[in-house]
Amino acid sequence: VNTFLQTCLIDVYGHCGRMDLATDVFHKMAVKNVASWNSMILGYVESGKWANAMDLYARMDCKPNHITYIAALKA
Repeated sequence: VNTFLQTCLIDVYGHCGRMDLATDVFHKMAVKNVASWNSMILGYVESGKWANAMDLYARMDCKPNHITYIAALKA
């Protein structure tokens, strides 16, 4: 499965409030990009799990973009 499809799954699971499933996909990803990180952070924000969102933001291993900053501000 490629990074794009995995990120789409994370996004869908996040919108459905299933951060447990989103987290499983995220941890199994061989390659994570800024979109993957953003999808996870936004999923946590939408689920009201702001501490998780900020923790993930702090652990990002790629350069954040404008979407990342907006998500962090929402947290």
